Amino acid sequence: MAPQLGSIGVVPVIFDTQPTVRASAAQAGYETVESPDVDLPLIVAAAQNQSAILECHPGGYSLVECQYSYDLANQCDCAREFTSPAQLHPEEAFSIYEQLDDESQRCFLDLLCFRFSLDVSAIRQTRMPLSTMWALPLHSIATASFCDVGAYDGDSIEALSKLTPLREVLAIEPNPALAARILEVATSREIQVRVFSGAAWSHPCQLAAKELLGGMVAVEESDNGTIAAEPLDAIASHAYDYVKFDVEGSEDSAIAGATRTIVQAKAVAMASYHKPRDVLDLPARLARMRADSIDDNGRRASLHFRHYSECFDDSVFYHF
Repeated sequence: MAPQLGSIGVVPVIFDTQPTVRASAAQAGYETVESPDVDLPLIVAAAQNQSAILECHPGGYSLVECQYSYDLANQCDCAREFTSPAQLHPEEAFSIYEQLDDESQRCFLDLLCFRFSLDVSAIRQTRMPLSTMWALPLHSIATASFCDVGAYDGDSIEALSKLTPLREVLAIEPNPALAARILEVATSREIQVRVFSGAAWSHPCQLAAKELLGGMVAVEESDNGTIAAEPLDAIASHAYDYVKFDVEGSEDSAIAGATRTIVQAKAVAMASYHKPRDVLDLPARLARMRADSIDDNGRRASLHFRHYSECFDDSVFYHF
């Protein structure tokens, strides 16, 4: 948030409860304060604790209110596009809504209300803790094998291994510097792991990395790229119980090369928030691909939805 504000001539003063964060901000050239109680407008940029902070500071502005007001970016696009009826067509949204179970319907509707109103209280009742992200299917599905597309530093592997007895993991991560940490996490949990230091893509090619807001990295095709890309169906040597996609806006390309892996999985999770229409396009595509999927008891698989933050990020669709 701070660099974006600075780029449009708004000079932010930084507060955080952690002294180390304030020190980092000061080192980056920002003025810092040791209390938010200063005579300045307050923007709450803490994406996971908006409601609690705004209750203590009722005159403050939420993260999404700031993004909208200043026409700033969110993930891969302008934040205002995430609130636009032109992006979120009612008929398409209702088509997704109809496919969801009751609890998922409430969560999906609350998210849409939040997007259109910018009122963070709209998701207060259904927003799930970030610590439970990716874990939804585990109450009903045995997941001994996990394909983690966008494994980052192994955080999802570590979290899931505490909930289900993972025996095998395929981790796809384009940042080679994180491979050692992924191996460390898997080894500590006695999980057999294979790390592909590259990206899941629609076809073999080379990719270049670009940094997104918040320290995330996205990839794009480039003849001079240093990141190897392969279709997931070529990387995965067999079916996996649970497949997760969190690829920073590259979901279309990753899905295109993963038809077999997606169809054969017991459960698939799809991050659906990097682009404004992800919340409609990605679940529709996922449901079409897995239209004939059934579980071990002969029950037809279906869509489920949860949202895990107090901003536009961290919306996930599950199909199981």
